[in-house]
Amino acid sequence: MPKIFSKYINVSPLMVLVSMVFGTYLGGIIGMLVAIPAAACIQIIFQEFFAWRTFEWKKLNK
Repeated sequence: MPKIFSKYINVSPLMVLVSMVFGTYLGGIIGMLVAIPAAACIQIIFQEFFAWRTFEWKKLNK
């Protein structure tokens, strides 16, 4: 199942599995269903933040 979810939301299967386990621990079935999109959102936020930091660093060091 993590492989199926990871294919559609571009998140690694390990991250999907960990988020499902963590979501289930915190909120049961509802938490498991909410954890997958939340993990994808967190991954996008981190990717954009690090891309921005890299861009700013390169701009300052020209």
